[in-house]
Parts: sequence; C-alpha cells; structure tokens
Amino acid sequence: MNRRSADGSNPFFADHNGESNLVVGSPSGIAAYNVMMESTDRIVRFKEFRGTFKSWSELFGEASAFATTLGSQRLISISHSEDNNRGVVAVWYWEDSERSEN
Repeated sequence: MNRRSADGSNPFFADHNGESNLVVGSPSGIAAYNVMMESTDRIVRFKEFRGTFKSWSELFGEASAFATTLGSQRLISISHSEDNNRGVVAVWYWEDSERSEN
C-alpha cells in the first residue's frame, strides 16, 4: 500500500515504532482525541449474501436490492470477501433496538 503523496510526503499517516497513526493538519503532527461513547437506541446488524455458484453481479444485485429497502439513513456499508471461489457480500445497517426486541 502506498501511503505517500506525489511529493513523497505523507499527509495522512506517520509511522512511529511500526505503528500507523492518523495525522491531522500536517505530516509532522499527530492529534489524539478523547472520545466519549454515548448510548444509542440503535444497534448494528448485518445480512449476508453468499454463493458458490452465483456470480458477483448476482450477489451484489441481491445485496443492493436489500440495501435499497433500508434507506440511506439506516445503511452503514456494503462489504465483500472471497475465499476458495465462495463469495460473500455483507450489508451493514442500523436497526432500532425496539425492532430487534420484537
């Protein structure tokens, strides 16, 4: 993976002792953030689409049809993986905790 820009600088990452850190502002400075976790009434869910004999177009078609039913406010992302010619597409989305209890 090439982390360098055209001029050889690294505007996003800095390596320190083998670790990659997000650089904010300039290549010479690293910003650290304290993040407070807030509770939410939503939980993360996923739905898998698998197929040994299905084409990638079929798998992505099924996944995108499902993702469309969720709407953009609930959709987190769509990811894919392949192992030994078995494709997997996962749709990650938010669900209200009240829905999951029913």
